[in-house]
Amino acid sequence: MVCASIKSSFLDRIEKLSLLENPMAEEKLLSVTEASAILNKPEVTVKRYARESLIPCVKVDGNVMFSEAAVQKYMEIEKRLK
Repeated sequence: MVCASIKSSFLDRIEKLSLLENPMAEEKLLSVTEASAILNKPEVTVKRYARESLIPCVKVDGNVMFSEAAVQKYMEIEKRLK
């Protein structure tokens, strides 16, 4: 049982890494500035969301980028919590 759990965890990590290698290839990527405008939040807050993994992000040429879908999903979740 433990081996199956470890194997599952390992496969999950590999899947996440493969997603990072091809950062949301078909998704429109948004900069921190664009995401903060959509979310109506300060840039520093959006950067914190990225750091805390509240919104998935990738680094492209040293810049933090968000998929438009991830930003929209965060907005939907935030609305439900209000």
